[in-house]
Amino acid sequence: DTFVLTAFVSFVLGLVFLVLLRFFIGICVWIAVFCTILAFFFGGGFLFVLSGQCAGTGLLETGKQVSVAVVVAGQAAATNAITGESVSEALTGDGADYRGRQERSKYGKKCLTWETQTLFPAYRASNYTALSPATVAKNYCRNPYKAGDANKAKTIWCITSDPAIKWEECLPIGVIQPECPH
Repeated sequence: DTFVLTAFVSFVLGLVFLVLLRFFIGICVWIAVFCTILAFFFGGGFLFVLSGQCAGTGLLETGKQVSVAVVVAGQAAATNAITGESVSEALTGDGADYRGRQERSKYGKKCLTWETQTLFPAYRASNYTALSPATVAKNYCRNPYKAGDANKAKTIWCITSDPAIKWEECLPIGVIQPECPH
């Protein structure tokens, strides 16, 4: 009795399982394909960020810098496509000749307008040719200095809107992974 009942229940459960498997196999396959694509996407992104990580910097710091650079480059490309304008983002040496339109620091902080900021009032178009004319410099990253200045930045920078961080270096639009300093 018990053997026949167990065999019959096992047969019915096996049949139910096969019928359910027939209906859900497609969903299971698509979920597996989706998870595999997701794993490749995130794994590739992780390795891309890791490949550009400089010695002494953290993974999250590098990841934030790369994501800010990608978003800014995308916004600039969309704006240039809509307006039909294209501005050179060329940066040579310390960036004294940079005339691009980067308006965010390398960690994504919004730059203040040079002419209206009050943190460093000496940095105005009347004092530095890199900020002239004021209508062109706006809140774009620059490296303004005079020949005799003691304090020269090593690259372009701006005065940030973050009260905790007064100024910060910038990367030209399109530079996703900057060169490591050492």
